[in-house]
Amino acid sequence: MHTTPAAPTDAFAREGDRAFMSLNEGDVDPSLNKRIAVLIAKHPHYIVYLDGDGYVEWATNAALKWPDDAGPVLSRVSLLEATPLTHLDPEMVRSFRRMVGEGVARLFDSSVPGTEALKALETAEQWIAARNGEIARGWIVRSANTLGVAALCLAAQTWLFRDFLQRALTPAGLHLLLAFWLGGVGAWLSILIRTKALELDPVAGERLHVLESVSRIAVGGISAMLLALALKANLVAGGLGGATTSGAMLAALSMVAGASERLVPGFVDKIAITPTLK
Repeated sequence: MHTTPAAPTDAFAREGDRAFMSLNEGDVDPSLNKRIAVLIAKHPHYIVYLDGDGYVEWATNAALKWPDDAGPVLSRVSLLEATPLTHLDPEMVRSFRRMVGEGVARLFDSSVPGTEALKALETAEQWIAARNGEIARGWIVRSANTLGVAALCLAAQTWLFRDFLQRALTPAGLHLLLAFWLGGVGAWLSILIRTKALELDPVAGERLHVLESVSRIAVGGISAMLLALALKANLVAGGLGGATTSGAMLAALSMVAGASERLVPGFVDKIAITPTLK
């Protein structure tokens, strides 16, 4: 976004108060040599618009008395200029920049309280933050859905071919493999449930958000494998040591281990503090 208060040219200045009022969308603003694509506000003493590239532009003349609170408003505009927009579609970008332009227009409008300009910019900031959050959330959900469905399909195939895999990997190996896939399914469900609570930063880009989904699902699978090993070694209290012989129990515990962010870490801490040797 580019905002430029500029002094009019001599020829433009001779038009006096008619200068800005004579400009319309499609015209070229002589004071900045910019084409007016979207006119936001015009007044005998100022004009605010989006140029042909979609950037906010404004120009004023010497008759305009700048408000005392112009500094904080323009500082907020500068911060909003730095907002990353490359991942948004053009219509969203235009809507956001128009909202910022409305804030600048309210700054110059003497009939509007000075606080209205900051309120308009705060609204623009909240709006773009929500849109950015939606984009980042979409990156995580799409990648999580892909990996989660894959884990679910692999878990089903592992169960269908359990007789062959049991001979090839031994029963313990089959349990660990099944636990890994189901742990990934549990992590997938956790991501979908907790998406709104995740810390999202679209500035980091799509690749990092996809990597986060991959990491969460992989950690879920490994956590489920660790729990399956603990069950096999009778390290879990409460008489669950024989749960590995039950496919339903193993499936349930594996998905819980994958979905929980505290179950396995708490278990690891407990084992580290009070190891049980057999």
